[in-house]
Amino acid sequence: NCTIESSSIYSDEKVGGLIGTAMTNSIIEECEIDKFSYVSGKNNVGGLIGYINNNTTIENASSSAIVKGTEYVGGIAGVSFYGTILNNLNTEGKIEGKNYVGGFIGYSQAEINTSTNNASIIGEKYIGGLVGLNHATGNITTSTNKGNITVVGENAGGIVGINSGTVSSCYNVGEIDSTQTEKLTIGGICGQNLSDSIINTCYNI
Repeated sequence: NCTIESSSIYSDEKVGGLIGTAMTNSIIEECEIDKFSYVSGKNNVGGLIGYINNNTTIENASSSAIVKGTEYVGGIAGVSFYGTILNNLNTEGKIEGKNYVGGFIGYSQAEINTSTNNASIIGEKYIGGLVGLNHATGNITTSTNKGNITVVGENAGGIVGINSGTVSSCYNVGEIDSTQTEKLTIGGICGQNLSDSIINTCYNI
């Protein structure tokens, strides 16, 4: 169990409010970072963890921090690799980046269950209420985005910006505001769903 309060953290790569890099088979439980905290960097920036290696478990965790980066930016983690399981997460605050930005994870190969994003999100390309880019091994279930999204480019969605994995039983209730006149590849659930990807029983309200 851990709580991070009123912290200010900056570095170039693999920056997290709690951990910069979570190594293989890590377990993180009952951790939170408060709304007075600020996490910033360039790439692989997360409210809790910058970069997650394989087979990590994160449960009952939350971040209310302001998170800013350039690429691979998320309210929980910037990047998460295969075998990682994330359960019962909550994000609030503000998340801002350029490419691959998500309420939970910027680039994900993870399994995400029963989690909610309330944070506002700002980005250019591959922007998702929960995940920026959901990889073929990524699986998002029974999770909700309530945060508003502002995108100045393309490939943005209420749940995922670009999906090559599986998304099921998810809800988006956040607004998506695109400055693109043609609003290319902007969707209530997914900006762009790639071949052989699955979206099942999801709702944009």
